Amino acid sequence: MLRKIRKGDIKKVLWFLVIVIVPAFVFWGASYFIKARTSYLGKIYGKKISPQDFEVFLKNIQTLLFFQLGREALSGMQLNQLKTYAWQRLLLIEKAKRENIEVTDEEVLNYIKSFPLLINRQPSSLKKRYLSILKRLGITPAQFEEFLRDLIRAEKLKEKVLKEVKVTEEEIRERFKRETEQAKAKYIFIEFEKLKEEINPTEEELKSFFEENKEKFRIPPKVKINYLLISPSYKDQLKKIEKEFKKKSLEEIAKKFNLEIVETDYFSIEDPIKGLGWQKEIAIKSLEAEKNKIYGPFKIEEGFIFFSKIDEKPSYIPEFSKVKGEVKERFKEKKAHQKAKELASKIISEIEEKKLKDLREASSCQEAILSETKFFKRKDFIENIGLDMNFKNIIFSLQPGEIYLQPLEIKKGLVIVQLLEKKGIDEEKFKEEKEKYKNLILNEKRVKVFSNFIIQLIKESKLTLSKF
Repeated sequence: MLRKIRKGDIKKVLWFLVIVIVPAFVFWGASYFIKARTSYLGKIYGKKISPQDFEVFLKNIQTLLFFQLGREALSGMQLNQLKTYAWQRLLLIEKAKRENIEVTDEEVLNYIKSFPLLINRQPSSLKKRYLSILKRLGITPAQFEEFLRDLIRAEKLKEKVLKEVKVTEEEIRERFKRETEQAKAKYIFIEFEKLKEEINPTEEELKSFFEENKEKFRIPPKVKINYLLISPSYKDQLKKIEKEFKKKSLEEIAKKFNLEIVETDYFSIEDPIKGLGWQKEIAIKSLEAEKNKIYGPFKIEEGFIFFSKIDEKPSYIPEFSKVKGEVKERFKEKKAHQKAKELASKIISEIEEKKLKDLREASSCQEAILSETKFFKRKDFIENIGLDMNFKNIIFSLQPGEIYLQPLEIKKGLVIVQLLEKKGIDEEKFKEEKEKYKNLILNEKRVKVFSNFIIQLIKESKLTLSKF
């Protein structure tokens, strides 16, 4: 049975598509990317998708959204979301055609009748309103109905892929348990910062530490560039601007097109770029670039970048005196970690040797803090511990009264934990929320299966995307 895209679900569907197809293009798109500019936007199974065909497809999608959600759909959706949806649907349509998936006229008609803007109307007024909306949006009925036929075909393929996805009772119970069960614990907390305060290294110790760990203090290579940031509104003139770079300098181009040249400070791969923020790709290309040569355009969120390298500084290890403060901090951190491990080992040895049943009986923890939690769930914040999932998973794996005889490292220090009490699941609440959890797990599994299918489809179809 064809699953209709109903009112209120469209935005969820588009978000689902962003989750599914964007990672697929990230992982696989690079190997199917045409660097040269072409007369088409992409190819699927060797079939070229022209800019005109793609624009028509996008317009049909917008028309569908209008029928589903009304005018708000045309103003509320981002173009990138629509393009993502379009490429995915084009992939599915071509695959569905190859599998000879058929769609009847009746299915297309029923699909149209399901549009919220047309529901509860008499046949004569339904047809009149349908044709009126299409005319207003500049779409012919034949064009739109053929698009719907392809869309239904793609939806059938999707359901064919997902029909075997099931959720077991055990999976539902386990998810409910993980999210609702509660535990109460006791723990010995050995704080790194407190131990650091007790460490006062000598000058000789710091110099020796620096000599042994020089590479850790290496300053990375840095570069300085000039760049032009071209607004997205200049996109139509981008080709013209790019051609000019073959015969003119950055300064001449800036003057001709009334653009501002920005000169950056020195920056490394890990530093923000003046006026652009963190742009790792631009930073890498800047470091690899030749001096005074113009590179671009590079697409970023703010527009398009052309740049020229002005100067660079090679990587080097600074003198001890220049980084003494950093050396001291790292020395203290290392020693604090070592001391914490020694103290934790001493406490655990005492627990094992004396067969202690309660952490408070350990006499070796004067330099540590003994704390007890309230009942908490896995998602809860715990004092000193924060949201550390390893700590919580260990706690929930223990039996009441059991001490975990290994120190757990958290952000602030080391902890030795003991489970005091655990509350199982509320069976009545489980019955009430069982269906909700079933749907949650089912949707997650469908996303995963469909994502894998799209990735395989990208490879199978030898999808190429041009840099048009």
